[in-house]
Amino acid sequence: MHPLSTQQIKQKRDNHHAGNYVWLVLLIVLAAFLLRTWRLGRAEIGGDEAFSYEYLTLPYLEIVHATITFHEPHPVGSYFIFRTLRPLFGESEFALRFTSALAGVLTVALVYRLGQELRAQTRFPHTGALIGAALMAFSPFSLYHSRELRMYALALALTTAAGVFALAAWRSNRKRYLLLHALSGWAALHTHYYTAATLLALNLAWLIWSLVPTLRLHLRLPARAWVIAQVGIALAYAPWLWIAREAITAYGGNADFLDLFSALLRSLGTLVAGNRVYANVNAYAAISALALAISIAALALARRAPALVFLLLYLALPIALVFAASIARPIFRERYFIPALSGFCLLVGGGLGSLWQARALWTRTLAIGAALPLAVALFVADRDYFNHWNNLGPDWQTLVRYVDQFSQAVPPERMRIALNFPDPAFRYYYRGPVRFMVMPYRVADYNSAKEQVDEMVRENVARVFLQDVTSFWDGDRVATRALSTAFTQIEERFTGRWIVKIFGRRTPEELQPFNATFDGRITLRAAALFPDSSGEFVEVALQWQGTTQSLRGSEKIFVHFAPAGRTDVALMQHDLFFDPAWFDGQVQLLSFRLSDLPPANYGVRVGLYDPAQPGAPRLKLADGNDGVWVGTLRWR
Repeated sequence: MHPLSTQQIKQKRDNHHAGNYVWLVLLIVLAAFLLRTWRLGRAEIGGDEAFSYEYLTLPYLEIVHATITFHEPHPVGSYFIFRTLRPLFGESEFALRFTSALAGVLTVALVYRLGQELRAQTRFPHTGALIGAALMAFSPFSLYHSRELRMYALALALTTAAGVFALAAWRSNRKRYLLLHALSGWAALHTHYYTAATLLALNLAWLIWSLVPTLRLHLRLPARAWVIAQVGIALAYAPWLWIAREAITAYGGNADFLDLFSALLRSLGTLVAGNRVYANVNAYAAISALALAISIAALALARRAPALVFLLLYLALPIALVFAASIARPIFRERYFIPALSGFCLLVGGGLGSLWQARALWTRTLAIGAALPLAVALFVADRDYFNHWNNLGPDWQTLVRYVDQFSQAVPPERMRIALNFPDPAFRYYYRGPVRFMVMPYRVADYNSAKEQVDEMVRENVARVFLQDVTSFWDGDRVATRALSTAFTQIEERFTGRWIVKIFGRRTPEELQPFNATFDGRITLRAAALFPDSSGEFVEVALQWQGTTQSLRGSEKIFVHFAPAGRTDVALMQHDLFFDPAWFDGQVQLLSFRLSDLPPANYGVRVGLYDPAQPGAPRLKLADGNDGVWVGTLRWR
């Protein structure tokens, strides 16, 4: 039996490790899947997700038309993908987000494959690919965008795939890899404009690896083939740039401009903490900077400069492009440079892997010292994210429930739903017959809100549900102030994040005539009760007649809920000063919650009294009575 050679021993050890790595990669991918799908459908579709939903419900050509017409700042690729997979996955919140979740899981596997391609060409450490995949699996940055109905998880997956196939084509000179690179790069550009930075990074890496003597690698793919592929991507993408040129140039940005240091701080923190960075940006940025500094030094000392250059380009160029664009217009959003996350994960993974594989006590101690704070930061940011996710209330569903609950007593044509912030998520949750509108039509414009109210009066609307969100759109409570000129607030409910206000309005034609005159001066011309079908409140509508001169100014109205026929007791009452404006012929509307009353039959009695006079006497009717029974109701 011949002894094994050193090369055979090494090969056997590598095969053994490779088998173990396969199981570890599968476990990492499984963990990524569980994190990205756990309670995925719990939170409502909201924010920018609602805009994605608006687009994916359209036919393909209409998506293109809407993108151009409304100057949508993103290309159509993600909307096409979401629309194509929607019939396959379904319509629920979970199903709509599942495409992004799968993209996030796929990215984890692609990061590992990207590390393996680097290993094949630059002696990148095998453990570096494994650590990079693990960092991507638990990254809050990836996690957040893999759980939303937006394009960012797709952009990350496609740019990582473009890198994998580029390296595979350079190594093997196989045309199918070059074609897959071109397709994934072209698709990435159609998903988000800023993915161009990753394609630029790949081209710079190819130039450096091909031309710089100290970094030159043997690339089997001919330069001509690579150039043709890049030109092909550009030519295939050029028609869209021409079609969408106005949408691209018209977008003015939606974020604050950051100076270079602040942008760098936020970028470093985001790579570790994702959307939870704002709470502790300095701490997260410090942990990120420490991990990067140690990793860059480790790769440099291990003489893995080609891999280091590649990953630095992959990391830095997307961030640099977003910052450069923000100089011209306020557009610095961390999510725009999400393709940089693959470079960050592999750069840190490669550095930690190099330190670990050096097998010296100090290198492994340094690796652990860098990995521990990074692991803690990821854990804390993930925990904060899921705590926030689990506390998101079903606000839209609550609003819809209130509409359904309090709309049975009024015909749909006499009801409206008003949103004081233009959030298209409402369209996803409400499929009922009641018309809805954004109030005001224009930002903080009282006149447009008043025009809407006047139109509702002409259309004889009896009930309005107002979603009252504190936002710049509504300005100084424009919607509430405009509605209050013709409607009366009769109910208010909370959803968790905002208030639902219910306004009512009744016309004289809906009332029963009484013509009861108090003290020969003030006449209750008509009245009526409108118990809500929910049984929770009742509207008391009153119409008065008289003149301002007939008032002393101290009169008050009383409304008593009493056991039917009894005038000596009131189980619920409401008193308010008489307003001379009620003589204009309009209906005065009062609302009463019935929850404090015991179940019984009740009569509602209305009258006037003058607390400024001795003994606060009630004003009498011609028949000597001091009140009018305007109706009866049954409470439960």
